[in-house]
Amino acid sequence: MCGDIISSGDIHLATDSNIYFNEPSSTDQFITGRDSYISIDGDDYINLYADSSVKFHTPAVGIGNTTPPEVLTVEGNISASGNIIANEITASG
Repeated sequence: MCGDIISSGDIHLATDSNIYFNEPSSTDQFITGRDSYISIDGDDYINLYADSSVKFHTPAVGIGNTTPPEVLTVEGNISASGNIIANEITASG
């Protein structure tokens, strides 16, 4: 199919189907959904833009970690160009 797809209702894909953003034979950039998750593969990076905020409705977020033990878990170094504001800071090492 070539051209735009316009729908006045839902668009459903079969299980294990993908939405590609380039040649169908390539897997560089796609969105896929499975039983309990959605994956977005942006090849080099993914941009999220919003007028006011990006919200994550999840009990935990892992950056470089697939099973975060805390609400926010970051594997590796953290860089900040502004202030760090916290009620309590615990450090080790």
